[in-house]
Amino acid sequence: MTLLQLFSISVFGALGTFYLGQYRYFNPVRASSFLTLVFIAFAYILTNNVELWSAAFFGGSFIGMSAPHRLSVLTLTLATLIFVAFFVWLLPLLEGVGGALGLSAFLSVVVIRMVVLIIRRLAPKRA
Repeated sequence: MTLLQLFSISVFGALGTFYLGQYRYFNPVRASSFLTLVFIAFAYILTNNVELWSAAFFGGSFIGMSAPHRLSVLTLTLATLIFVAFFVWLLPLLEGVGGALGLSAFLSVVVIRMVVLIIRRLAPKRA
């Protein structure tokens, strides 16, 4: 699987969870669970590499569980890009997919959040 495919699947999971989690009867956890189950069902039909595809999607959905007042669509997409880099780097180092997913998602959101806070602090104040 190429990095572009991993990124596309992760962005789909992140944005889908982000938007679905804002609906009335969904919260971020329900949105992530629902979309992951649907994605895995389709992945079993479409590919023979279900474990990697579902891990990329689920990791993206972790990022999509961020609060809308914390991350915008742009920063969510950038966090997903960083997630893929961390995921590819950490997956061989950590045992089990779960540790690599959670750590990669956490680190990517923290990096983006810190960058946003630094940019806001360095930006000139408007009168």
